[in-house]
Amino acid sequence: MTLVVAWIDKGSGQLWCAADTRISSGNSVLTDSGPKVFEVPVALNEFSEAEMTGWKVNSRYTFGFAFAGSALAALATHVRATSCTMNLRLDRELPVECQELNLARIAMLYGEIGGLQ
Repeated sequence: MTLVVAWIDKGSGQLWCAADTRISSGNSVLTDSGPKVFEVPVALNEFSEAEMTGWKVNSRYTFGFAFAGSALAALATHVRATSCTMNLRLDRELPVECQELNLARIAMLYGEIGGLQ
């Protein structure tokens, strides 16, 4: 059974998260040191003719991802979704509200990819 807990430290205003580290298969323990809390790096990239590659990072953000259940499905979801979140494209021709980073969309991306596992 997995336990994941998150809370905001009132003194610092920081978000904290903790989880157990046991990964098992049925009644067999595979490891007692398996991570279940990960960073979700997000990069908004913008086209720039001045850059050699044509693309530059406009801004970076970091969110969190924790899981309960299948470690294989969760890790595959995290790797696939992170590949997407590190390659988001900022299009200045879109309306301003479409240019803002939307945490709900990031969460939906993880959910959709997780549903494919």
